[in-house]
Amino acid sequence: MKSYEFIKYRLNEIRNLFPELIFRYKFNESNFTHLIEVQPVECFENNMDYIKVEANLCLEFDKLYYPESLLFLSDNSLSKIEEHDYIFSAKQFGEEIKFLDDCLMQNGDNLENFIKIESEEQYALAA
Repeated sequence: MKSYEFIKYRLNEIRNLFPELIFRYKFNESNFTHLIEVQPVECFENNMDYIKVEANLCLEFDKLYYPESLLFLSDNSLSKIEEHDYIFSAKQFGEEIKFLDDCLMQNGDNLENFIKIESEEQYALAA
């Protein structure tokens, strides 16, 4: 697994553990540094569970991908990610569903009718 694939996989896991957080990712090719900006700072700066997860990720990454490095940033950091490669947020799925619903409504339908399940049999088939 390539380093960026590992990071994307792990950030998805962390996003599921801490849905209030948003992660922005950027790879800096000039110094082989993977930048991860975490927001909002007030949701993680004193959260010991998150701090342990972040520290473990850094240790694991160093063991697997040295000399590449992993750098976590926050709103308080001097460095910033101007243009991200990826964004990881539990809220992004809500935005995607709202976008789909808006598109359907423009055509005179809505998301509820679009995915309507009439019976238990249909539900079982959908699974």
